[in-house]
Parts: sequence; C-alpha cells; structure tokens
Amino acid sequence: MAPPSDLLRDATEEAVFERRGGGFEPIFVDDTATDAEFESGQSSDSARPQGTRVSLQPEDASEPEAKRPANTGATVKAEAGASRDLVGTYFSQMGAADWLTRDEEIALAKRIEDAQEGLLLGLARIPSVAGRFAQWARACMDGQLRLSELIEGGASEETAAGTDADEAGWSDVAAERAEDAPDPALGNEDLMVRLEGVAKLGEEIAALGKKRAAALAKGRDVGKPTQTKLRKLAAALGAELAALRVNPDRVAELLETLDAARGPSKTNALALQVGLPVADLRQSLNEIDRGRRTIRTAREQMVKAHLRLVVSIARKYRRGSSLDLLDLIQEGNMGLMHAVEKYNYRRGVKIATYAVWWIRQSIARAIADQGRTIRIPVHMTETANKVLREQRKLQQMEGRTPSTGEIATRTGIPAARVEQVLSMVREPTSLDLPVGEDGDTTLGELIEAPNAIDPQAAVEASSLQEIVGEALSALTPREQHILRMRFGIGGATDHTLEEIGQMFGVTRERIRQIEAKALEKLRHPSRGHKLATFVD
Repeated sequence: MAPPSDLLRDATEEAVFERRGGGFEPIFVDDTATDAEFESGQSSDSARPQGTRVSLQPEDASEPEAKRPANTGATVKAEAGASRDLVGTYFSQMGAADWLTRDEEIALAKRIEDAQEGLLLGLARIPSVAGRFAQWARACMDGQLRLSELIEGGASEETAAGTDADEAGWSDVAAERAEDAPDPALGNEDLMVRLEGVAKLGEEIAALGKKRAAALAKGRDVGKPTQTKLRKLAAALGAELAALRVNPDRVAELLETLDAARGPSKTNALALQVGLPVADLRQSLNEIDRGRRTIRTAREQMVKAHLRLVVSIARKYRRGSSLDLLDLIQEGNMGLMHAVEKYNYRRGVKIATYAVWWIRQSIARAIADQGRTIRIPVHMTETANKVLREQRKLQQMEGRTPSTGEIATRTGIPAARVEQVLSMVREPTSLDLPVGEDGDTTLGELIEAPNAIDPQAAVEASSLQEIVGEALSALTPREQHILRMRFGIGGATDHTLEEIGQMFGVTRERIRQIEAKALEKLRHPSRGHKLATFVD
C-alpha cells in the first residue's frame, strides 16, 4: 500500500472544496511552495496566486519518524463566506488536524487501553454488574453463549467477519480482523481457565454484594475485612476482563442499564439495588464516566487525524458509483471509526494501514446497498463486476458489443447466469426524468400508453355516434330497432336476420326487406353526405 503521504497527496485536488454557485469546486494545492515553507508549515501569501490554498506538507516515508515535522497536515485558508458553509467548514477542520506519528498513535492507544481497564474496574466494583459478567462467562463455558458475544475477536466472530468480507469482495478484511483475537498465545484451554476465573470472581463479588446490601438495608455496613476483600476481588476481575478484551457491545449494554437507572433522585435506590454504599457507588460511576470520556476523546483524535485518508480512498470510488462524493466520505468515515475501535497497537501496524481495509469495505458495501435504484445483493456484486469487466475488455478488443456466450466463455460463468447479471445491472430510467431544454416535460409524458384512449379517436367516435343517432331519428322506431340490432349500434354485438326475425315474430326475409328500405332512406343526400365523411 502507498505510504500515507502518497495517499494524502493524491487527495489534495479533491480533498478540500468550496461551495460556489450551488456546486463544488476544488481548492487547488500550491505546488510552488518552497521546501522551507513546507517545513515551517507556512507559505507566502504574496507569492501564491489568488484562488490557491496552502499545500499539504509531504511526509517522506523513508525518513525516521522522529525527524519528521510535527505539522504534516493541510491548512486551509477559507474565504469569509466559506466559514458559513457546512461542507467548507468540514473540509477546513479536516485539513487542520495533524497526521499522527507512530509514537503518537501508540500513546493514544495506550491511553485508551488504560481508560478501558479503569472502566472495567469501575464496573467490576458493582456487585450486580460483576454477577452479570459471571453469568455470561458460565454461558460461554456451557455453550449457551457464543464466544464472540462476550470476547472481542472470538473464533465465531472471525468466521463471520471473513464471510461478511468475502461477500463484499474484500477478503483481506477477514485477515485484518482475524488479528483481533485476545492474545495469539491464548489457546482454548487458557481461555477456559480465564473464563472460569471470571465466573468465580464475579459470583463471589455478587454474593458478598448481596450480604452487604442486606447489611446496608439495616442501616449498617460490613466490616473492613469484607470491604477490603471486595476491592481485591474487583481489581482481579477487572484485570481478567481487560486481558480477555470483553466485547464492547456487552460493555455498552451494561452502561446503558446503569445510565437508565442513574439520576439525582435515584442514587440511594440504585446503591441499595447493587449492594454498595452511596459514596462507593458514586466513586465507581465517576471512574466509569472518566474512562468513557477518555476513550471518546482519544478515539475522536485518532479519527480526525485520518479523515483525509477517507477522502483519498473515497475519491477513487466516485467514478464508478452513482453516490455523491460526500456520501462516500460519510460511509468511509464510519468504516474508519470501526477501525479505530478495533485497532490494536501491539500488532505493529499504523492506524492508516489497518483502517484502509475497513474504509474500503464500508464504501464498497454502501455502493452495493445504496448505489442503485434496484439493489443488487452483496453476494452478486463481485460476479457482476467480473462480467462487466470482461464485457468491456471484449468490446475494446472486438470493437462491438460481445454476445452473452462470449462473455460466458471468458468468465467461466454459465450463459444464463451472465444474462441474468446483465439484466440486473441495467440501471432503470425514471419516468420523472426531466427532458427538453427547459426541463418542464418528464420522460413519462412522452411514452405512449397502449391501453389509453386516443383523444382523436374518442372525438371521432363521439361525432359518429351523434350523427348516426341523428340519421336514425328519420326512421320509424321499428326500422331503428332492426338496424341497431343488425349492425350492433349501441349494443355489445350484432345479430343475424334469423335472430331478429324470431324476436319480431316474422320471417328473415321480411327483416331483410325492412333493413333494405331503412338503408335506402339513410342514403338520401340530406343524410348520406354526413355519414360518408366517416367512410375510409
């Protein structure tokens, strides 16, 4: 993979934009800045052409990190009006964040790790919470709960992650996620021992907590030895949970339960419920809150420092996607946040190296899910890409559109499957699509409706009906009735002479004579010329 500096330099033409006239324009990078200006992070405004912006300071991948300048970010000079634009403000703030060195990343990761340990210790000091951890550990040991539901990076999670990544076309993500196991040297036997330890510690803390809650309900507390034992057990449980790397979803579930039970008027009731004095409960909650704030702040710093990496990756997907660049960046940012949550500095890689696959997968999945009017299943995306890629190659080689059989031969996919894929990838056209110079007409208005009534035919039919009725009015009622039945005028069908004769109780010959006489009357010039206009 290209070094972060290359990724960022590639993104400079499109990483920073301004809103002008309803559209986005790139703020071009000043390539004329001197090395000294780069090193100082400044450049002369007088030497810079109007409309350009401060360039992104390059980072030499071969240079030791200790010698790299501290400010490796892009500084944007926003115009007066740009600060009011949300998009411009976002890109300005994004460019202001410095790229983290390896040492800075490790320091932030250690800060998060320490905060997580403190948070888990605060949770372990609450007897009811410790009991929940014990229940989950027992459930994992008994096979009632999947390992991945309690421990981050469990075996089943790795398998699911690999399947999910393969479906999206990013099998490398599975390899990256597989590194998230609690400890490479931690085998199944050691894992069971740790789970047993969590279960025993949690159960003992919960039992002592119930004993303490009973004492507190009577207005007294347990003795100092019991309190000391509780603190030691909580410290041991917190260390075990940190070593196992408890699934963040489980921790979040406990935190949500505590948050729902917290409040100025609920502290005393919560203290009795969990089996702690009010002062000890407040101390545990404060420790939990402090850990949450530290984790959130450190992760935000990591994310902000790598927002430009997301832009660099997102712009590569813009050409082949119907999603807007900002939508791609948003999806990539979510992938970056997941990467920061999963990042383990002990693996020896930088956040940028680890996050690339998460960002790519997040963007690729968003394109597959949202990039089309009719969604194509994720498992079909890779097949569709393969078919379209071979179709383009054959079209360039042969100078014509290849047949389904030719594509099937090149790809090894059955012809019926290729036909299905090609029909799926055809993008539908909206009937509400504006057409014409003014765009005041939609495509749907120009498409013929086969079942609709032709206005001209409707007018002609109405006129014919009116004139025929006027002509028939000159006949006797009997003659009118016979002609209407004979030719189906005003009825569903016509009738034979025999049928009409039976209805009137006369012979078919008599009906024929009446018909001939009536038609002769209609041929009179006063009436015939009007009817003649409808004869083809």
